[in-house]
Amino acid sequence: MFESQSVQRSHFTVDHSSHQLLTPPVRSVERTNSCFAFCIDKMWPVYIIAVAIAMVVTGTINTMSMKWADKINATGYDGLDREFDHPVLQTVFMFLGEFSCFLVFQILWWYFSRRPTLEEDEHELIKGNKEFNIFYFLPPATLDMCATSIMYLGLNLTYASSFQMLRGSVIVFTEIFSMIFLQRQFKAFRWAGIFVIIIGLATVGLSDLSENSSDSSSSNQVILGDILIIIAQVITATQMVYEEKYCIRLDAPPLKAVGCEGLFGLLFTVLLLLPLNNIHVPKPYQNNPNGTIEDLHQAYTQVLNKPLLLVPLLGGELVKALGSESPALCFSIHYKLN
Repeated sequence: MFESQSVQRSHFTVDHSSHQLLTPPVRSVERTNSCFAFCIDKMWPVYIIAVAIAMVVTGTINTMSMKWADKINATGYDGLDREFDHPVLQTVFMFLGEFSCFLVFQILWWYFSRRPTLEEDEHELIKGNKEFNIFYFLPPATLDMCATSIMYLGLNLTYASSFQMLRGSVIVFTEIFSMIFLQRQFKAFRWAGIFVIIIGLATVGLSDLSENSSDSSSSNQVILGDILIIIAQVITATQMVYEEKYCIRLDAPPLKAVGCEGLFGLLFTVLLLLPLNNIHVPKPYQNNPNGTIEDLHQAYTQVLNKPLLLVPLLGGELVKALGSESPALCFSIHYKLN
C-alpha cells in the first residue's frame, strides 16, 4: 500500500513503487520566474526615471549656483566692487567636488570592510574592480576640464536659462559620435527626438538674438556665449563616447571612477591657472584689474571680502559631483544586470 503512494517533497516527486525521480513541478518555477520578470520590468523604469529626475535637479542647482556666483559683487585688491568672473577657477571647484567622491569611496570601503556580516564587495556603492589602471581616466579628465572651462566662460556671457537648455545639445553630438566610433545603429524614434532637440536649440538661439537686437554689443556677447556652450557640448560628447568605449569595461566602482577623474582634472586645472594668470585678453573675457583670463589674487581677495561666495562655489559643485555620480552609478548597475 505504501509502495504505491507518491510523496511530494521540496521540488521533486518521488514514486516509491518504481524508486524513480519524476519530473519537478514546472508550474511553480515558471510562476516564480514570471513574477521576478514582472518586478524587474516594473521597477527598472521607475529607477531610471528617478535617476533622470535627480540629474535634472542637480544640474539645475549647479547652473543657478554658478550664475549666482558670477553675479555676486565683491571688493577686489584694487578697492573696486566687481562681479566674480573666474570661469577656470570655478572649474577647479568642480573637480574638487568630483574628487570628494573618491574620499567618500574610501570611507565606505573602510566601513564595509570592517563589518563581519557583510563583505565590502556586496554593497552596490563600492562593488567592482578596485585594481583598475587609473590612467584610463586621464583623457576624459582633460576633456572635462576643457569643456567645463568653456561652458563657464559661456555662462558669463549668456543667460542661465539659455545655458541650461543649450547643454541638451550634448545628446545630438553623443548620438552622432556613437554611430561613428561605436558603430551603433539608432531607431527612427531617436532621430525624431534629435530633430526636436535641434528645433529647440534653434529657438533658444533666435530668442537670445531677438532679446538683444537693439544692443548689438550685448547681442554679440550673448550669441558668443551660446556658441561657446555648444562647442563645450561637442567636447563633452567626445568624453562620454570615450568613457563608454574604454572605461566601462574596467568595471570600476562608480565613486572611485568619478574620484579619479576629479583628481586628474584638479591637477591639470591648477597647472593651467598659472599661465592663464598672465595671459591678457580684452573684455568681456575678463573682469579684473590685471586684465588677464584669470586673476588668482583678485579671486582670493573677493572671497576673503565676501565669504558668501563659498556657498555657490562649494555647494554647487558638490551637487554637480552628485549629478555626475548618479548616471555613472546607474550605468554601472545596468551594465552588470545585462
